[in-house]
Amino acid sequence: MLRQAVLSLSSVRPRSQPLRYATTSLLLATFLALALPPIALPHAQGQVRDRPSVLLIVTDDQRADTLSALPAVVERIGDRGIKFGKGFVPHALCCPSRASILTGNYSHTTGVWTNNLVGGYGVFDESSTLATWLDAAGYRTGLFGKYINHWADADPTHIPPGWDEWFAFTENCCSYYGFTANVDGTLRQFGDDVYSTRESAQRAADFILSAGTEPTFTLWAPDAPHRPATPEVRYEDAFSGLEAYRPPNYMEKDVSDKPAWVRSRPRWDLARRTEVDSLRRRMYETLLSVDDGTDILLDALAASGRLSNTLIVFTSDNGYLFGEHRLQGKPFPWRASHRVPFLVRYDPLIETPSKSSALVLTIDLAPTIVAVTGAQAPHMDGKSLTPLLGQERSGVRSRAVIENSRVGSPSYCGTRSRYSVFVRYATGEEEFYDYRRDQWELDNAIADPAVRHQVTALRRFARENCLPRPPGFSW
Repeated sequence: MLRQAVLSLSSVRPRSQPLRYATTSLLLATFLALALPPIALPHAQGQVRDRPSVLLIVTDDQRADTLSALPAVVERIGDRGIKFGKGFVPHALCCPSRASILTGNYSHTTGVWTNNLVGGYGVFDESSTLATWLDAAGYRTGLFGKYINHWADADPTHIPPGWDEWFAFTENCCSYYGFTANVDGTLRQFGDDVYSTRESAQRAADFILSAGTEPTFTLWAPDAPHRPATPEVRYEDAFSGLEAYRPPNYMEKDVSDKPAWVRSRPRWDLARRTEVDSLRRRMYETLLSVDDGTDILLDALAASGRLSNTLIVFTSDNGYLFGEHRLQGKPFPWRASHRVPFLVRYDPLIETPSKSSALVLTIDLAPTIVAVTGAQAPHMDGKSLTPLLGQERSGVRSRAVIENSRVGSPSYCGTRSRYSVFVRYATGEEEFYDYRRDQWELDNAIADPAVRHQVTALRRFARENCLPRPPGFSW
């Protein structure tokens, strides 16, 4: 009923009534009884509750303003936890962002700057990640979906340290129908009748159910909604009535205040606008399967007795521009690139569901998970969000670094605060926007005397904390 209401409000005409993946609590309980070794279930559930489990859901290229396509995610995670309205990534690019999520560190600490094997996965230190820390702490760990770009180029049968169960897409982009996966060290080709989002969710659910009394760390990372954004057959054309996205900064007319690399970008013709509008609709349609997969996983947590003591996070590796400032994509310094969905549910700490305007980053997830589970980990750039889960109002930071290395734009370093962003490019050009006055980043206020002190403070923070500098950048 909830899905139908959302589809109706969006002027959607679904091809068929969505079918859940046969993972209701009743069916899962039956699976437990028939397929798993016999256990004294009440006692087992009591043991499970002693140590919290973790479910981390990381989508691919999902903007923060797309949650309307995910009613189950909102109802079962956001409405029962905390919705962070200012959740950001520090580096808006897939591979660097995922490395940061797994380690709690900025790109300038991980050394991962690109989506390529060189400068990306090839320099990533897999020996110290959430997987290794939690595995050492006695957790059963499993990854299902996307890992890090080009990992399979080095060795497609490789399983990184710390993972007890491994179901990882070998394609760099993107796995929908007809994909290959490394299944616990063995390559397996899936046919055109298997949809990767649903398959990976079901396998993650089976992993949770088969863990017995062990606490689990489950990372579910579907490729959705990354382009080409191939929707599941049942959801093809589901968002055919989605209104075209035309915010004030769409195909921005006057970019004279922007850096030279933006001024050189032409406005799109009708064909390009139509193409991107179609991509956006398909991205929304792929999210319907992500919503189904979330239901599958939360049903598995409930059936295994873990739901009431599981830290559940829903986020993405970066946002995406659909024509803002004449651009499409993600590695840019503006809010649509860096802002992501950021929902956290953890029943033992979050007594009252709420919305938070605190500035939080995806590098904060690893420290939070370590704090909740009691695992041992090295120092991280991120900060634990447990004070905010306990609903302290002070926040954990007032500023954060943003950075990029020669992808989509000149290399840049900058500072994001709750209400503003400052960025300096390798060219020496700078931008500043105060979102309380200019939420669409239309007027670069870097030279405005009224904000000189504010800009000076943000510039100093970036200069002192964006270290080492991104490749190609010098101050």
